[in-house]
Amino acid sequence: MDEYPGTTSVGEVGDDDALGVMAEYSQGGKRLHMCYSFNLLTDKADPGYLHETLTEMEARIGDGWPCWALGNHDVTRLATRWQAEGQLDKLRLYMVFLLTQRGSVCLYQGEELGLPEAQLTFDQLVDPAGITFWPAYKGRDGCRTPHPWQADARHAGFSSATPWLPVPDTHASLAVDQQDNDTDSLLNAYRDFLAFRRTQPTLVKGDVRYHPVRDGVLCLERTYQQTRLLIALNFSSQTVTRSVPEGAEAIAGAPAWLAGEWQGTQLSLPQLSLPPYGVAIARCAHTQEDAPWDI
Repeated sequence: MDEYPGTTSVGEVGDDDALGVMAEYSQGGKRLHMCYSFNLLTDKADPGYLHETLTEMEARIGDGWPCWALGNHDVTRLATRWQAEGQLDKLRLYMVFLLTQRGSVCLYQGEELGLPEAQLTFDQLVDPAGITFWPAYKGRDGCRTPHPWQADARHAGFSSATPWLPVPDTHASLAVDQQDNDTDSLLNAYRDFLAFRRTQPTLVKGDVRYHPVRDGVLCLERTYQQTRLLIALNFSSQTVTRSVPEGAEAIAGAPAWLAGEWQGTQLSLPQLSLPPYGVAIARCAHTQEDAPWDI
């Protein structure tokens, strides 16, 4: 692993026991710096499954380092697969869920725009698997269409030449130029949260602890040095209230929607009221005896 200093090795390792192999290959600095996980690239968006996957990984990986993703070039696009097409609240929730886990992250192109799966006709396909098994299986072309940059430009600004796959109208309307100056767009939510994440060593380097899922809310804690972050993710369609430990506070410099203004989220400590698909992050001092979190 140290043959090429200054480089980072990422492995795609698979097995019937995928999490176990990921843990084995990224532990102890012997083989790979990190392993790419396929376990979240499923149709399962329920917090129970997500909690089970993440807690199992943490229990087995030790000093290893995971690499998480919610989308790639081989699976149906996230917005469609997790039933969030055009639902910015859900898409923001999924973004924060991914970017608050322990480990590195892979973001697939178009995820930051909320692109849905492209619906293509048979004569537009180029994926051999889709061509062979159409219509029972339509292949992977629906998630591989070109990235839309300008809504009114030819091929949505991707190229002046004809690309390998067409750009659907549903994607052109979500192009970068359409979202760029919209402060409430998903693209700017990604920009804001990634910038915020870079200012929080606890989210980048910290340990993680998960609480049992209750009422559709996935709660986790990230701790690093003297900082403890409390993260609440409401995967339900109902408003949920939680108690927060004494001394917890909103984080200065966080995006407005994360700090408590997004869709009515109230971070009036010690009570936290999360709207449907709402997200909140609070910070408190990290001590040997952490204050209890009544979740």
